[in-house]
Parts: sequence; structure tokens; C-alpha cells
Amino acid sequence: MPPVSPAALLPFPQSSMARLRVALRHMETAIEKQRAATGELRRQTARLSEAVARLGDSVQFLKGDLDALAADASRAQQAARDFMERAATLERLA
Repeated sequence: MPPVSPAALLPFPQSSMARLRVALRHMETAIEKQRAATGELRRQTARLSEAVARLGDSVQFLKGDLDALAADASRAQQAARDFMERAATLERLA
């Protein structure tokens, strides 16, 4: 079997200009993929920002509900104390 040159095994352009054209095509393809990835990153970052904003709104709404619940609990606790005082008073009078 006659020896085979490396160029015959792996197709690679022989002239400098041909190699530069191939390299340029690969670079343009890589740049286009990078542009697409950067665009997708920006879109996803915007979506994340919107989700975080909605989460902040939900947390504020929940805080309002918890504050109202705390106020209700405080009033209920005071009403229980008042009831206990009245009950103690009625026991003393009985």
C-alpha cells in the first residue's frame, strides 16, 4: 500500500487564502452563535427580573396580610385578658 499524505486523510485547504476563508467562516459562525446566546441571555435575564419583581410584590402583599393577622391576634389576646379579668371579678363577687 502506498503511503498516504496527511492532507489526503484530513481535507484541509492547502493555500493560505483558502485556510483564511475557512477560518473566517468558522469565526463568523461562532460569532453568530455568540450573538444568539447573548440575546437569549438578555431575554432570560429580563424574564428573571420580571419574576423577581412579581415575587417582591407577593412578599409585600404577604407582609400586609401578616401585619393584619398580628393586629387581629393582638386584639384577640387583649380580649382574652379582659375576659379573664371579668371572670376573676365575677368569681370574687360570687
